[in-house]
Amino acid sequence: LKDVFGGVPGVPGEESVAREGFLRLPPGIVEGVKIKDKANFISALKEVHAQISPDPKKIVNIILTIPAREVFVQTFSLPKLAEKSLAQAAELNSRMISPIPVNEAYSSWQKVGETSADGGQIELLGAFVPKVLVDRLTESLREAGFGLAAAEFSSLSLARNLDSLGLVQKQESYLAIEVGSYGLDFMILRNKNLYFDYSYSWSSLQGQAREISIANLRQALQDEVQKIMNFYSGRFGGQIK
Repeated sequence: LKDVFGGVPGVPGEESVAREGFLRLPPGIVEGVKIKDKANFISALKEVHAQISPDPKKIVNIILTIPAREVFVQTFSLPKLAEKSLAQAAELNSRMISPIPVNEAYSSWQKVGETSADGGQIELLGAFVPKVLVDRLTESLREAGFGLAAAEFSSLSLARNLDSLGLVQKQESYLAIEVGSYGLDFMILRNKNLYFDYSYSWSSLQGQAREISIANLRQALQDEVQKIMNFYSGRFGGQIK
């Protein structure tokens, strides 16, 4: 967890800085992002809060990053003519493509590009997450003294970091792979933005075996990358360099 609004801007010695706290949770408290033991989870959060601020009453504002596998993402397009009322048109279309009933989901969208096809199209990325998942996390965070500045998902965070580090160019397309505690996450980046996100769990790779062999991991990577390449070629044309 990082305090994203520490310090007082413009006051010498009180510059805004990110403060970081870390704690490894014992087994049985959280499973994936599901809270199994709320009391001990809040106690752990309070311990992290103490690492960031010596004042237990201080509200520490954070960005909540949710694992990408818990978030549904989909790109969609709108005619260039809709640009004047983009927010309204995007909200309406994102409701139509939501894989979760709209009253049970938090959703958002962002513009990721433009094409000249069909007289001009605006490309947008929509993201959808069950409300119950976010609400349970934020409820515990607030009880532990944290304030929520924003919630996002890990692949979006990674895409932004790759851009800020200057590792992606606007005219190129990229395949990025995140290796996480839950498995592998495959991302397609275009125009410096996230266009596609697909998660592959360790349990899918492990099956009934006690461990994951290097040979199986190599084969899985080869198979999944080929699927992503085929998807990219069919959707956008050409190949990812």
